[in-house]
Amino acid sequence: MSTKNDVKIFDEYHTVARPDALTLEECNEKFSTNFNITNNSKLAYQAYANEYNDLKLSENIIEGEWLTTRMPSLIDFLKKHEAIQQTKRSFIVDTHSGATEIKRLNTKAVERVTIPMEDLEQEANELKMEKINLEDAFTTPQQEVEKDITERARKNKSYGKTFELALDNYVKKHSAIDWSDHVVYIPTAEALSNTVINEDLIQRHMFPNKHSVIETIQLWKKTLNMTNSMYNASDLFLLNVKKEKVQVGSIPYIFKDAETYYNYKGKEMYTIKLVGKRHL
Repeated sequence: MSTKNDVKIFDEYHTVARPDALTLEECNEKFSTNFNITNNSKLAYQAYANEYNDLKLSENIIEGEWLTTRMPSLIDFLKKHEAIQQTKRSFIVDTHSGATEIKRLNTKAVERVTIPMEDLEQEANELKMEKINLEDAFTTPQQEVEKDITERARKNKSYGKTFELALDNYVKKHSAIDWSDHVVYIPTAEALSNTVINEDLIQRHMFPNKHSVIETIQLWKKTLNMTNSMYNASDLFLLNVKKEKVQVGSIPYIFKDAETYYNYKGKEMYTIKLVGKRHL
């Protein structure tokens, strides 16, 4: 995950009063974030934790309740303690005649944003008019926040630095599924440069019913140059495990890899390599 997503998860977790602020190490472990643990990031965390505790005391609320005042973002503390790499900016220096006005930098401290009580009361009254799912009615703020964060972390979790490693880890984690009946297209390392290999990406390359997949690929290859065919090659598609239609003609696969399975009835998962800089 990117620093932006990591910080968003951390900030959302602390919209609720908790015994202590979650450490960056705990956040990495609990939500698969990737905070760099350095002396500067530890100082930033400590400053955040101190302000978080002060905020809870000032609001005098019990653990597990929503904070009515939102904490400043962790990113402010990380920047203040130089715990993240700042993007370098290039400045063009121009010379000209006449007076030059130098504007003061805005050094105003970050202000806490307080939600007016009348807005909270109005929102509460509106909620009373809505139909509430019974399961949601018994969900605490703490459970609600953690459910949202866990789901986001699950979707953004990286399963490995290479597609092959990520696929192996994913298949092992979901061992209850019979993956031997699937065809998986393997993108090149170039195609996945600077890409998080998460569950969504892996699933877009997995296709169930491998024998049907191979038959469809064969049919597409045969009809490519046939004018009087029952099928139009451009109309043939495969269905991945996400139930998404993928046109066979849009898949940049290596023909020889697929051809090895034309008359093969193996019991293992089939893998076909892709070419170029594109993944599915």
